Order: sequence, then structure tokens, then C-alpha cells
Amino acid sequence: MLVGVEDQDPDNGAPISAKSEGTKIKLLWGTAQLFFHPRYMHGAATSSEVGVYAYAAAQVKKAMEVTHYLGGENYVFWGGREG
Repeated sequence: MLVGVEDQDPDNGAPISAKSEGTKIKLLWGTAQLFFHPRYMHGAATSSEVGVYAYAAAQVKKAMEVTHYLGGENYVFWGGREG
């Protein structure tokens, strides 16, 4: 069973935002890293397991929300293990 994304704090970008205040550091790109975890060994969006696909979709959604919250300039959709 895959759990975790739905249990995360919706403001999980807040600690990063607080640390970057008062600095000249700015987020340029966000990504969801859908290649490192073993659950994605057969792909994320191309996995035959619906649970893996759903988890990856939720992870991308959360990463896009946090990127937007932090004022990111762009977002990278890179599958890494797709195909």
C-alpha cells in the first residue's frame, strides 16, 4: 500500500520559504523526482500498477503546488525511467 502524499502538511513549502526570506535566493525550477524511489523502477506515468501511477500523479501535483507557493519560475516534467 502506498501512503504518504495525502498525509503531508499542505504548507510544506513554508519552512523553505521562511529560510529563503531576506536572501537573494530564488527558486527557478521545481520537479517531483519520479525516478529515485524503487516504486518507480518500472516508470511512474507508464507503470502498469495503478497505485504507483496515482501516487506519482499526487506527488507531481504537490510538487507543482509547492513550486508555485515558493514563486518558482518553471516546472520540469522529467520521468527518468519512463518508456
